[in-house]
Amino acid sequence: MRARPRCHERVLAAAHLFTQTYATHRNTTFDLEGRGLSPVAVSSAASIGSYAADLGTIFTEPSTLIAHSIGCLVALSFSIAHPELVKKLILLGPTQNPLPSGVSAIYLQQAATIRAQNVQDSGVAGRISNADTSKKSKDEKPQAITAIRDLLLLQDSKGYARVYTALAGAMMVGDLSKLKMPVLLITGGEDLFCSAEIVKDYSGRLQYCKVVLLPGVGH
Repeated sequence: MRARPRCHERVLAAAHLFTQTYATHRNTTFDLEGRGLSPVAVSSAASIGSYAADLGTIFTEPSTLIAHSIGCLVALSFSIAHPELVKKLILLGPTQNPLPSGVSAIYLQQAATIRAQNVQDSGVAGRISNADTSKKSKDEKPQAITAIRDLLLLQDSKGYARVYTALAGAMMVGDLSKLKMPVLLITGGEDLFCSAEIVKDYSGRLQYCKVVLLPGVGH
């Protein structure tokens, strides 16, 4: 899984559509609806399924799919529906699936708070930039923590709230044992959102899986 992609392979990062072409590969990065530079489609309800459908609009050839956090649920859902288009999966800090009892209600409340108060006034940017980063990062790279917070403050409040709503409604993504492509699971030793136990659970449900734990790393 560490082999460099050949020039005709495509690497898609799930996390505005932006493509970079290199000598060895082409990298395409896209936002979830309502995040980054992507507009909010107010006429539709966001879900893991709708995000996976969006992903399907840019997949035209077998690729390596890289995802982080909630994006991992999107990547897994898409891979189950279109295994012929996913050569390899790299999942960083995957969201627990299914969610523990009571967590959906917490996410729905968070979404309501963000809609009512916006990202800044709700305090979510400060909480995430603090909780999702490691002690090492806080001690040695405080500018990185500030950068994360500033990026979150730039998010559209309605779009950000929709992500929480989609996460709250996330059901089982499907039978992971059906996936035949190699999967690399990565999480940080200080990741409060994706613990080593969560990754272990995922690895037990996947056929071809490698797990990497990064010490001193958060979400």
